[in-house]
Amino acid sequence: MTSLAYAAVWVFVFIVPWENIILISGIGTIGRLMGMIAVGFAVMAALMSGRVRRPQPFHVAAALFVIWAGFGVFRTVDEGRAIGKFGTYFQLFVVLWMIWELAPSFRHQRGLLLAYVLGAYVAAINTIM
Repeated sequence: MTSLAYAAVWVFVFIVPWENIILISGIGTIGRLMGMIAVGFAVMAALMSGRVRRPQPFHVAAALFVIWAGFGVFRTVDEGRAIGKFGTYFQLFVVLWMIWELAPSFRHQRGLLLAYVLGAYVAAINTIM
């Protein structure tokens, strides 16, 4: 299950550079849809394996930042914009967790970097076309 979850994260990272090219009505971008699928697979892999990697100080700092941003929603004049920012920060934290869980080795991390570069080629070709 972990390899299937890694594959879903790989496809998600591949889609990130060109996510705005394809829009899906009712959901948004293709990146959002693939992100939801990748999170589902990552959670299932963590539950089925029965283990979660120990967080590092960076993860604690990121979680505290997301919580701080959440409290900032109550102190702002433009509440809608603050809620949107909090949602974005939370999504980034979830991506951080997925990559931490599913790419423990340098080989896996390099694979995700390759996915992003290949996705950037898709965006570049689309720009040229």
